[in-house]
Amino acid sequence: MVFSASEPGFGVGSSGMTALLPDELPPQFEFGGYIIHECIGRGGMARVYRAEHTALRKAVALKVLDRWVVEKPGGAERFLREARTAAAIKHPNVVDIVDVGVWEQRPFIVMELLHGCDLDSELERRGGLPDTEVAAIGLPIIAGMIAVHDAGVVHRDIKPSNIFLATRSDGEVVPKVLDFGISKFSDHLLEPLQGLTGTREIVGTPTYMAPEALNGARELGPRADQYAIGAVLYDCAVGRPPFEGETLLELLKKIAVAEVAAPRSVRPEISPELEHAIQRAMSSDPAQRFDTLRDLGRAIWPLADERTRTIWGRNFGSSGLTVSREQTTQMLLSNPRPRPARRRFRAWWLAASVVALAVLGAGGLFWSRQSARSAANAVPGEHVAGLAPVEPSDSSATSRARDR
Repeated sequence: MVFSASEPGFGVGSSGMTALLPDELPPQFEFGGYIIHECIGRGGMARVYRAEHTALRKAVALKVLDRWVVEKPGGAERFLREARTAAAIKHPNVVDIVDVGVWEQRPFIVMELLHGCDLDSELERRGGLPDTEVAAIGLPIIAGMIAVHDAGVVHRDIKPSNIFLATRSDGEVVPKVLDFGISKFSDHLLEPLQGLTGTREIVGTPTYMAPEALNGARELGPRADQYAIGAVLYDCAVGRPPFEGETLLELLKKIAVAEVAAPRSVRPEISPELEHAIQRAMSSDPAQRFDTLRDLGRAIWPLADERTRTIWGRNFGSSGLTVSREQTTQMLLSNPRPRPARRRFRAWWLAASVVALAVLGAGGLFWSRQSARSAANAVPGEHVAGLAPVEPSDSSATSRARDR
């Protein structure tokens, strides 16, 4: 049986909106052109359902805004504006938005339906991850967020539960950023910080929120997202969030003064390079963070395994980059490159051949002066053609082919 807003119990109030349409929609409810199957997630402003497009019979994730948000002046319009901007972002590590609209005055967005689990659940199950896995998760997330920032969007709510480890049909795990571009819209909807009690939602999630968000900055830029990514990397490496407190007030005070334990003081097996990258990204002063997210990616790229470095080398590889001595040593030890030596050998052989030709040429000239018959029988260019060198291959292409 399929329910719709025209069924008994779903009346329309005096304000014109569907007054009795519940925030959590029941299974088999027909919402616009989609049939609800089950609620698979909920947040402070919306609920997400596994649904099916009635015409295409395609499974999707349907996010429907809660009524209290719609009742705020301009709430629906701003949500739709932000959602449409986010829908224009196409990146393999950002969840794909396929539809945006309003039905019965309830704004919604439709996303690709992912299979797997969010990063929060994975960390809850496993705890701290080795450096290579932290990099394998961090690099695609950073790449996705670069695309988000390039589109002029600031996420403002990066956290493990908004990072999904999607499992493809071939078994490959692809990290994806969820809910980007929507939290900026929430800024004017939530109450000021004073008067807050037990809630853990304040224009984002406090544990991963940049200090400037708590110190009155209303216009947060990409470096606020960088801080949050650094906090997520901290959680991945250490196995617990960077800030914890018995009360919300205690938690907020720790964030405001950047009172966080060094990663290696909690888990000594973390490499100094990863600790440095995390601490710089999480600097309380935005000016002391990496200049761009791409620089953060370059800092953790050498820590990945060979396959991950190959995949993300074009985005974050060390070409033209100044890195620390420790990072350089690690890259050389983990990825030896014998072919340049072979090319040097070819260059030496070519130089030796040129010298030999010069000697032979000089000898031939001397011999021609001594014997007109020998000079008449000489064949110009014969030796040069026989010693023509093979053009050396492009070093970067050779390295990529070998790494693969």
